[in-house]
Amino acid sequence: VTVIDVRVRLGLEKRPADSDSMGVTVEHQNELYTLLVDAVGDVVGLSADSHEENPGTLDPLWREFANGVYRLEEALMVVLDVERLLDLRQ
Repeated sequence: VTVIDVRVRLGLEKRPADSDSMGVTVEHQNELYTLLVDAVGDVVGLSADSHEENPGTLDPLWREFANGVYRLEEALMVVLDVERLLDLRQ
């Protein structure tokens, strides 16, 4: 299984060696990949009506991997395109 650190793909600081992380395994083109993430939050159901295009203020690197956003009560949730995250040629 190939492990991809999502923090590295998004241009964020590397996580400290002693910090917790989680692996989310996905299948893409009959191959398994594990996305290394900081944490997995709640599962929420969102209406397609509340989906918005990427805002112009979104970091350009994040925009490359994002499929849009949802505005939550106290946060902006960026929807990542897993297929683009797995394209290691980028």
